Formats: sequence, C-alpha cells, structure tokens
Amino acid sequence: MTVQPPSVSSYLALWIDLLDSNTPVESELAGVRWVSEQRCGFEFIRISPEMLNQSGSFGFVLEHTP
Repeated sequence: MTVQPPSVSSYLALWIDLLDSNTPVESELAGVRWVSEQRCGFEFIRISPEMLNQSGSFGFVLEHTP
C-alpha cells in the first residue's frame, strides 16, 4: 500500500522489506501496471540476486496480504 501511488506506466526502483530479512531487497527496475485507490501492481523488470533468492518468501507474504 502507498500514500501516493505512482502513475500507471511509470518506472521506478523499489526497496522491499521482507519479514524474514534484516535488509531490504532491491528491484532495480519495476513498471507500474495498475493502480486502484492506494494500491498498485508492479512488473519486476530488473531485480537483484537477493530478490531472486527471496522471491519465495515475498510471494508468500503477497498471497496472504489482504
């Protein structure tokens, strides 16, 4: 969730805090694909090796977030 969602079709870098990690993982390039109220969806285009290794945990968190 975000206070001010980005515009659809914009591109940005993301740092994501995962529950089982002490440091955030980085998506070097993500495209905003949809925006609805204060939520938005991203396409991860270029991601760090750490994000690839931790994507299972990240996916689990996303699946269980209302």
